[in-house]
Amino acid sequence: MLKNIEDIIISRARDSEKLKLLKQYEDDIKTAKDIINGKLTYCEECKDYYLTKSFFSEKETVPTKICVYEDPINSGGNDYVDGYADISYSVCPKGHKHVVDRREYT
Repeated sequence: MLKNIEDIIISRARDSEKLKLLKQYEDDIKTAKDIINGKLTYCEECKDYYLTKSFFSEKETVPTKICVYEDPINSGGNDYVDGYADISYSVCPKGHKHVVDRREYT
């Protein structure tokens, strides 16, 4: 048993107060289970968890330069060609985009 929970149980507080303190841990455990089961997803920018089903996907194609030869000695000797990148995003409920997948093609 966790030390904090054990301290609550053996404290001299009334049972109703003990139950109120233990309720806090019950909520934390439910949140932890939801994170593990994939029901909640974390947004790095918001620094908060949201229901996974409230995130939506967005996809865009952008023109880009693709490196086709990388010169290990002289970085000015790298060869690039024009191409496109398909970028898939996961967007949190507040609108923050997180890159999920990026594929480049010529």
